Amino acid sequence: MPYRSEKEVRDFFERRKVPVFTFCRLFLGEEKRAHDVVLEAFLAHFREAYFFELTELPASLLQCVLEAIKHQCAAPPLPHADGKTLEHAILSLPCEQRAVFILRNVLAVPQASIASATGFSSERVRELWIQALFRLRDLLPENLLKERTQ
Repeated sequence: MPYRSEKEVRDFFERRKVPVFTFCRLFLGEEKRAHDVVLEAFLAHFREAYFFELTELPASLLQCVLEAIKHQCAAPPLPHADGKTLEHAILSLPCEQRAVFILRNVLAVPQASIASATGFSSERVRELWIQALFRLRDLLPENLLKERTQ
């Protein structure tokens, strides 16, 4: 593995920690668990990555995040995941739909990058995204999204 300076590692982390934490917090619904998963994912990435991709959210980092979070998805839904807010509705999505929705709609990760990080085909990513959109539409109060756009 090539040598990386402390500055390179710190710069890589500082530039990407906010979107990774945002993903984990929305996916898990709580900050403490999200913080733990973020650290686990970055450590795994630093151990495995032979180079630091220059993209905003490299597929190799997203793979580490998804790997670190997948064992957490089997946990029962949180009691406050009632669908009355967007964040609560996101928590009620099945794990694959939740991951794709957050990556695509919240973090604006391109579909091809999501496919690369998840190992799904682009068609499967699109299918999961559409299923998530329909499910969220059914879970959220009718006027919730209208209020946010006005």
